[in-house]
Amino acid sequence: MLLHANGKELVTASATARGEWMTENFVPFTATLAFPAPETATGTVVLKEENPSGRPEHDAELRIPISFQK
Repeated sequence: MLLHANGKELVTASATARGEWMTENFVPFTATLAFPAPETATGTVVLKEENPSGRPEHDAELRIPISFQK
């Protein structure tokens, strides 16, 4: 998911693993995000781990601050 600085969602997309995904380690992945011009100069990429169990204790996410370039 991609958010601008005010928390508005610009786009959500799924990523595809580029290697062995049955591991506890980090896995390389690829995703393409097409989004409208943001209203702010900064934003956040939010990476969420799949949680097929639906149990909140297995939810995991990583938030990465970014800057948009015009």
